[in-house]
Amino acid sequence: MVNLIANTRTDKGLEIQAALDETPYQTGHKVSDEQMAALRIIRDEFHGEWNYRLEPSDHNKCSD
Repeated sequence: MVNLIANTRTDKGLEIQAALDETPYQTGHKVSDEQMAALRIIRDEFHGEWNYRLEPSDHNKCSD
């Protein structure tokens, strides 16, 4: 999949760089319903379930 993404080119010359991140990350961290509700998720019109961004908000403070 990484190679497929990395070999993407557009007619206008855009080239994509992609690399597999094999870093082990901690799993099992629980996020409360309150923390999830406080997230400012901006979904893209095209497949918003996959394409979105998180934007900061003043009230969005997550604690461990």
